[in-house]
Amino acid sequence: MKKIAVLGLFLALLFAVNAATTSDMERRVFSMVNDYWKAVDLISKNPELNLTAMDKVKAEADLIANEIITALEKDDALPYYNFVKLYNRSDIRKAPEFTAPLNLIADQVIEYKKARDLTPDSYFPGYGYADPNFVYRRGEEASTEVLSVYWKRIERTLEAGKKFSMQIEVGASAQFGGSADVKEIGPRETVNIGGSIKEVVMCEITVKDTIKTLCTIKYQNVKTFFKLYKAEKTWWGMSHGDWIECGKTYQIFDEESGLPVVEVPGSNTPLNTEIPVAPNPTPNPPTQH
Repeated sequence: MKKIAVLGLFLALLFAVNAATTSDMERRVFSMVNDYWKAVDLISKNPELNLTAMDKVKAEADLIANEIITALEKDDALPYYNFVKLYNRSDIRKAPEFTAPLNLIADQVIEYKKARDLTPDSYFPGYGYADPNFVYRRGEEASTEVLSVYWKRIERTLEAGKKFSMQIEVGASAQFGGSADVKEIGPRETVNIGGSIKEVVMCEITVKDTIKTLCTIKYQNVKTFFKLYKAEKTWWGMSHGDWIECGKTYQIFDEESGLPVVEVPGSNTPLNTEIPVAPNPTPNPPTQH
């Protein structure tokens, strides 16, 4: 491909011009960008056989991103600022060929900084507004409060060669055919899914061929409090000195709260629809004779 050849020449020129000052990170980033476009070329010729080439590129990007993030966790901002300096270099910003491969690294670092190093103008639920003279980060979990509980019907993939312990609605194992060996490992019991009573049994599933199953999982909407720490901010925006616990902040999110129930196919409830948790039905009074 002509574009690949031109990019290779451009990268070679960058190496030559910057050979005396190029850092180890820059050399690795340039190499990753070059591998990215080689992978694109291979995939364009044979998509099915050459996807592993792009997996190698992503692994290179993951390694660089992890090194930057690990350094930030130790309050070492140098790898981060070296990457930012490279990312913002005028010759690179003017070359659109760098955008996609560099973002394989940048997106991971940005996501980390959003979650850990919170901006000075942030508002922290349960704590208040940040002091602009400090940087903040969330610490360990302090407590959790369950706000609500519900069921959700989803499609889940069971990968070949793995074992799973799951509750299965009696009669649902037939949908696996010869793709899995299913062994009952617990007693049969009933479960109330949105007012519908199901008879289920705990099973060990040994998957031979990858299969997709229809599952219903109980979720809970939780409010989790985290310890909040702050440290004095340096002129370049990173922390300086010791992190001091200054209060608590919380996040609200959904999480699985039980084992999935593999159901018999045929439900009319759409996938990813929340199903309210219904109270257990009142048993019928005994019949008078």
